[in-house]
Amino acid sequence: MALTLIRHAAALSEQPGRGSDHERTLSSTGEREVGKIAIRLCAVACMPDRIVASSARRTAQTADAIAAEIGYPLERVERSDDLYLAGAARLVEWLGAVDDRTRHLALVGHNPGLSDLWDWLTDDDAASLPTCGVARFELDIASWAELAPGCGRLVAFDSPDRGPG
Repeated sequence: MALTLIRHAAALSEQPGRGSDHERTLSSTGEREVGKIAIRLCAVACMPDRIVASSARRTAQTADAIAAEIGYPLERVERSDDLYLAGAARLVEWLGAVDDRTRHLALVGHNPGLSDLWDWLTDDDAASLPTCGVARFELDIASWAELAPGCGRLVAFDSPDRGPG
């Protein structure tokens, strides 16, 4: 199994009268970030079986931009209220229920949940996913229900400022 974690790109700051946190959109910086990352994901032929994003507008924009660039059908990009600002424990619970026909899942969400999930998967207390950061893991499991601490191995990391590595 493979899991790709993608933190949403930079968003506009929360401001009174501008709508809820859930409705915040990408900033111009975020639009540039997701453009860079999407092109690089396309170049390495990163094609998940399934893309699921938190229901927040900024994660949906990030997921849609990446899907469009890599050739993933936009109508198949899923949104989940369960992933909105989810912590690592909630993400693990959600992932444990994923259908095993999904061999490579891309999850677009928020920090600190995604970085904490990275820590949990790899036993790496220093993991940190920056805005529009992408971390791809190979999971030593045969079923999503088998997720356990340390079952993941980081195989690729990229961020708009860092570059692929």
